[in-house]
Amino acid sequence: MKWFHRRYRILLLLTIFITGCAIQTPEVRITGEKTALENQILGQYARLEEEVWMMVSYRAPDDTVATFSEERRMVLEAIRNRMFNRDDIEEFKQEGVVGEALTGLLELRPNDDYNQNEDYRRRVDAIVNEENRDRQVIMVRIVELETDLDTQEPERIAEVFARLNQEGSPKGTWVEVSQDKWEKK
Repeated sequence: MKWFHRRYRILLLLTIFITGCAIQTPEVRITGEKTALENQILGQYARLEEEVWMMVSYRAPDDTVATFSEERRMVLEAIRNRMFNRDDIEEFKQEGVVGEALTGLLELRPNDDYNQNEDYRRRVDAIVNEENRDRQVIMVRIVELETDLDTQEPERIAEVFARLNQEGSPKGTWVEVSQDKWEKK
């Protein structure tokens, strides 16, 4: 009878070995602090974008206009400008004349067209300066609106914006991966 149990165990082990049974550990994903911060920023930005659409679709019954605080008006204007300039920014990224920096802003990466064509350079400079101004206005406003965000750490907020902008950029775009080190996405 002992030999039967022994053979049974050996047969069981051989079956497991032959069939390739393996214990596979599940993939564990820990949601860190930065992901929570990204979610806060994205949520606040989505609310601001929604306000822009509501502002654009607002119809006053008797030629009156909706009134907004100066801060709110500035951020809504910044979001609207970003929407308007989006195609130009994407074009500049594809041409390699700008890249997404770790600061959350665009950074110039001068190419031959930029260096040789004065009109092109002026157009790029104007739109990049406007985009960076708009991004800064939005970052400041999100920190003001989101009471959970620590306003003493603007670098962390900028890092989140940088990562979100880099992730949203098309393939082949210049992105800053570490201080003064650039790679194509």
